[in-house]
Amino acid sequence: MLRFLFCTLLLGSLTANAQSTEEDYTFSEKHIYPVLRKGTDFHSGITFLSGALASLVARPNDDYVRERWKKHQKISPDDTTAGDFIGTGAGSVLVMGAQYFWDPNEDHLLSHLRGFAYGGIAIYSLKTLFARNRPGNSDNRQSFPSGHVTITAMTATHLSYAYGWPAAALSIPITVYTAATRVADDVHWFSDVVGGMFLGYYVGRATFYDKSAYRRSGEPAVENAKGNQTFYQLIPLISSRSTGLNFFMSY
Repeated sequence: MLRFLFCTLLLGSLTANAQSTEEDYTFSEKHIYPVLRKGTDFHSGITFLSGALASLVARPNDDYVRERWKKHQKISPDDTTAGDFIGTGAGSVLVMGAQYFWDPNEDHLLSHLRGFAYGGIAIYSLKTLFARNRPGNSDNRQSFPSGHVTITAMTATHLSYAYGWPAAALSIPITVYTAATRVADDVHWFSDVVGGMFLGYYVGRATFYDKSAYRRSGEPAVENAKGNQTFYQLIPLISSRSTGLNFFMSY
């Protein structure tokens, strides 16, 4: 809940922190309408359906994956601490701090702030909607989707769009590691982290754009081509001997 409130306040501060140098667009024209357009286009539709399908495919194997990871402890508790820290949003905040000080393109930071805010809203909306119990006998009904994985995947998506494959090569493995630590800590089901990865990519893509995407009501949309350069998919891979994720990226 605290993260949700923080993200809501952060979204409200975007207008004050990033004024257009050409025209004084409203908050909705800068941070709502472009997100709605990108979030409802064909690419986003395919991503949404793929994420829903992947989560449904992974769900029947939740108990199997949990049993293997819980009994064999694939990652030691000491090694999962970093994944827990990154997924709280601290990793994203550190990246945004670096963008603030060293990236001359302010659109990269603004998009990342936007993604962080929308990501928080999406996470807690879906957690409330599904109200799924966490593994074990926990009474906590905040399991689906994994917020840690969603925020980390959102940041990885933004870094991939902003800085290309070198950033993707570093940030995407960190996302997969964070997902693995959530399963290893027995705080999320396998399908929770799969859903979180797709949700993070969906939110990251929808919120990444520059000022060319701003438009007043009735004006034709001008899409930022850079936001459509990179595409990746994470598909659950399950067999009688192993479980994991199949990763695909195109530029």
